[in-house]
Amino acid sequence: ENDTLWLSQVINDKHSTVFVPLVVRAVSRACAYERGGVLSTYVLALSKYREFMQANDFDFVSSLCELINIRPHVFAEALKRFPELRRLCISEVKHAIEDAIAPNKADAPNDSTAVTILVNSQEYM
Repeated sequence: ENDTLWLSQVINDKHSTVFVPLVVRAVSRACAYERGGVLSTYVLALSKYREFMQANDFDFVSSLCELINIRPHVFAEALKRFPELRRLCISEVKHAIEDAIAPNKADAPNDSTAVTILVNSQEYM
């Protein structure tokens, strides 16, 4: 919990909807230049605040993708080293893809297409 305390304090401020996206972008950019442990801790902490982010039109997966784009090789190495981070990222990206394909689940046809994600030439489903 201590690793997410700073974010909970920012989110509980009365002006949080204005500056949380700015804080997350700035911290994401800074954390992108960190290595495995710090990067993993940040992404896992950020994931705990998905509800707040979604309620304020700030998407966790978009933030994750921005973070990955800054240093993809470092992030791939972190995914390889930290199973919890890997599971979270794969799950979130998979759900985002499924939601993009079928935004209204009630009207969506039953599609058995699987999403496959390659990380350092290893396949995860």
